Amino acid sequence: MSVTSIPGKANKIGNSSSKMVAAILTAGLFALSGCGIVSDEVLPFTKTGVVTEQSVGSMEESPLLEYEMPGMQPSIVIGDGGFSELEVKYAWIKCSELPELFMVRDSSTGENVYIGRPESVKPLENGEGYKAKIEFAPVSEDGSYYLAADGLGCSYEFTVSSTLYQDLFWNFLEHECEKCRSGEATAEEAYMCLYSYERYKEVLFDLKEDPPDVLGAVKDWIASADFDDTAGEDHYLKIAILSRFGRDYLKQDEKLSTECSAKAAAMYNKNIACSTDDEKKASFLAATELYKTTGGADYSNKILDMYDYLKKCEDLHHSRYVLYGSMTYMTTRYWVDKSMCDMLIERLLYRARDIGDDKQLTDPETPSYADSEDYLICAQQLAVMNYVLDGYEYNEIIMNILHYLKGRNFEGNTCDMQEDYPADALAIYSWIAWLEKNGKLDPAAPVVWNYSW
Repeated sequence: MSVTSIPGKANKIGNSSSKMVAAILTAGLFALSGCGIVSDEVLPFTKTGVVTEQSVGSMEESPLLEYEMPGMQPSIVIGDGGFSELEVKYAWIKCSELPELFMVRDSSTGENVYIGRPESVKPLENGEGYKAKIEFAPVSEDGSYYLAADGLGCSYEFTVSSTLYQDLFWNFLEHECEKCRSGEATAEEAYMCLYSYERYKEVLFDLKEDPPDVLGAVKDWIASADFDDTAGEDHYLKIAILSRFGRDYLKQDEKLSTECSAKAAAMYNKNIACSTDDEKKASFLAATELYKTTGGADYSNKILDMYDYLKKCEDLHHSRYVLYGSMTYMTTRYWVDKSMCDMLIERLLYRARDIGDDKQLTDPETPSYADSEDYLICAQQLAVMNYVLDGYEYNEIIMNILHYLKGRNFEGNTCDMQEDYPADALAIYSWIAWLEKNGKLDPAAPVVWNYSW
């Protein structure tokens, strides 16, 4: 049974029930009146989809009927992420009989704005029908739309906007800044606020009339955080925050900037033993931040001392500490070791190749939700790689990951990245906002090689 949503009435993909489903269940209960069901009330749905109702007039003293409705998803799967003006726009369809055409319709008028044919048709893994892509790149005007096809009904509504990801980034960054001001942000979130500010300042922040005050927000976070009673990963991550803040805040307040950098150095010089791999990798991030801020030879030597250890790590850049520590080291103005940079970028290049070769990564039939964090790490690895080799291939995979997590999968699951993985989400949204601002979501954008050392 194929169930589709009605444009303008869509709920979030996943758990919530609809009146239509309740009506279906009620109709089924009426058909079972010989079993003692005489109530004509629509039964309430729980969050799990299980309905329990004690019947009236039953032969049993207190019979209990339980109905668990199977998951029902639209046959046209698009997710709830929307699209930017220049990105590749497509949805998936799942059907027993392939429609000849599909239509993109304006939500306000219901008129067709684009008609196309399904592409990349393949049988479903269970053999019961087909899956196919429906692409609609020409639909680029800002607005709200939905997809329709004969026999499949309609998709959820989606938006197209020339500033979709920039708006998402600014809104989310402001939310994260508020969390920093109130002291609710984690150290990872505070660090990523600074990272987004420093990396994209010239393109995003300097061109916005009233950008969020990231440095002021992190200053408040630092004022409320404990930097004395620290240990393990938290110790080194806070060193990285103090060092990066000191570097970024120099023009605003030289005295405070110097104090933060000195505090970071003092914390690092405690030489706290690293007993786990995560702690060792966090210490690498701290050393790279201190080196980029001060240019101190001691920090450079600490980084080089980790060469053999890092080289032996199987999935080196799966660690966010190494991933962003690598970017910090490779973008410093001070001397860097070419062998270290070559090793870091070579390993990242191999990892990006493996991600690109994984054809199941964002296939709509791939079980979703369980590996959301791994998906987000993959997207960040590709974003860092794209800083070095600026081309569309990695951008496309990042966008596919984003849409997959936002519901473009046959299970209809969505990952609430901003709620569950806010630091990762901020990293990804900042990168995509930068791509959008620079027109690099367009497949025709030129490739630029930035590896210059």
